[in-house]
Amino acid sequence: TYMYVKDYVEFNRVVIIVIFVIVCIAGFLVESDSFICMHKAITGYECKSCGVTRDFINYLKLDFSKNINQYSFNLFLFCMLQFGYRLAMSTYGLIIVDKVDIKKVIIVDVMITFLFTTIVFYPFWI
Repeated sequence: TYMYVKDYVEFNRVVIIVIFVIVCIAGFLVESDSFICMHKAITGYECKSCGVTRDFINYLKLDFSKNINQYSFNLFLFCMLQFGYRLAMSTYGLIIVDKVDIKKVIIVDVMITFLFTTIVFYPFWI
């Protein structure tokens, strides 16, 4: 059981590192105006995710006034909640080993993440 917990905690730490690196690169090194939507450049029409990258970069710079896409804040909020959740699970994951079955924790984790992913990305699928 301990090995499962250790692997779960390590997985959460990897996710945290990846999100942190993306935030650092996008938030501090990239300008939001430097992106061109490939779909719009090829077809001439905006896709449902047009502006999400630019909005994301603006949100990372704490500029919430330049909202281009109506769904980008939900996606941003989802990513930040995942970051906080993964941070909590990587910090407290080793503590819960004696109190709960790690398989149940992983199942609930997958279900919650799938549910929220579906809710956030649903507008892009329809």
